[in-house]
Amino acid sequence: MSLEVLEQKVSEGIVRTVDTVRGGHTRIQTQLVYPDGSFIDVFVRDGAQQMIAPKIVLSDLGQTTSWLLDMRLKPWLSENRKRFIEDALDVLSVRQNAGALEIELSPGEPLNSAILRLAQACLRVSDLVFTQRNSVTTVFKERVEEFFSVHDLPFEQDVEIVGRHGRSIRVDYRVAKGPRGALVLALGPASASSAHTLTNEIFRRWYELNMPTIGERRVTIYDDACQDYREDDLALVRDFSELVPIGNEDAVAEALAA
Repeated sequence: MSLEVLEQKVSEGIVRTVDTVRGGHTRIQTQLVYPDGSFIDVFVRDGAQQMIAPKIVLSDLGQTTSWLLDMRLKPWLSENRKRFIEDALDVLSVRQNAGALEIELSPGEPLNSAILRLAQACLRVSDLVFTQRNSVTTVFKERVEEFFSVHDLPFEQDVEIVGRHGRSIRVDYRVAKGPRGALVLALGPASASSAHTLTNEIFRRWYELNMPTIGERRVTIYDDACQDYREDDLALVRDFSELVPIGNEDAVAEALAA
């Protein structure tokens, strides 16, 4: 299919640009984006040169899998991830071909519809990154809450506190122990790409709550098994809170009960 014919067939509402890339594939940049904001591309593999009835195959050429790997997430690593992908692709009638996501156009199917289905499939599969991130965070918070229970530390979860300029700031826990009590933020495991962002978010919240009217201790419990945090980022958190590793139970208990 020529580039000119393809440009006539696609809708401006779905497609941003159409061009030809190395290898002769036609690239269609869609309006849909991966979770990091980069646009989702699909490619046309035209089988019209075959002697049998011509067919058009759309493929992401493995870019969604590559994107997940860049996020340090291997989609084949667990049965849950594989089921997540299979369910997402089944709903949209998209197939897997090795690491690529593909659609073979049905007779009479509008090209726009197939482009949108494949781009949606790429987006759904890329959402695995949120599932993984939430799962890791949940597991770490469960570990923190188990610590509270074992050490008889009464706590409230997801407490909203008014900080600077009247803004509402959420803290993960308020622990009612000791003469002052403690506000707690949990800094769980992170990847190299997210550690800086997560640590700065913890710093931002403590900075907002650094007010004389708040008498409770500020404690950050972090995962000391994670090697991806930068020391300068942790130093900022340490300036506005007591930074204690979850692996040192005595230090955590002392910080919360003082």
